[in-house]
Amino acid sequence: ADIMGDHSLMCMADGNPYRRTHWHDASYRVWAAMLKSVGFSVRIEPSNALLSDSQKRPDLIIHDNSASSPQTFIDFITCVVAKSTNVTRGASLPGAAADNGAADKLSRWTDLVQAQGDKFVPIAQEDGGYLNQEALALFDEAAQRAGGTPGEQQAFRTYWRQRIAVANATGVAAVIRQRTPVCSGAHWPLQPHHFT
Repeated sequence: ADIMGDHSLMCMADGNPYRRTHWHDASYRVWAAMLKSVGFSVRIEPSNALLSDSQKRPDLIIHDNSASSPQTFIDFITCVVAKSTNVTRGASLPGAAADNGAADKLSRWTDLVQAQGDKFVPIAQEDGGYLNQEALALFDEAAQRAGGTPGEQQAFRTYWRQRIAVANATGVAAVIRQRTPVCSGAHWPLQPHHFT
């Protein structure tokens, strides 16, 4: 009934807790580890970071300890290419779902964050692994901050892109596995049948 796992990834009838914990949270925590590895000061899911009463909580904030420097608010979104709002463009344009997810985050966060003098960066990752341009720019900034020789920077890029890709693929697989459709009618549990 759901051979590609699309329904398992998209259905929110039960709130889809596995999508949040196994895919979304696990993925942005890899980003936090990567940013910390190059010396960024990163807070995970900070409360009361926005001065407005929006009750929004970013997934990550990059900050230094200077009161005069703006903080970078980061909110992560997982995107399913097969979603009805993505599927037409996504079928012919790689990254279309990530672009849609990033645009959604920008519309919800930018004004609030900029009103207090800070910066907002969305990270949108598709179930197939594509990332939005703002996320790739942040990744490049981290790689440059890592310093070292060109070979060392390439090693950094390869290592962390693999970690990000593995977290994404593992999360997607875990959601699908946890939400495999199961028949629950009178014929469940299944009994073996023998035919002669």
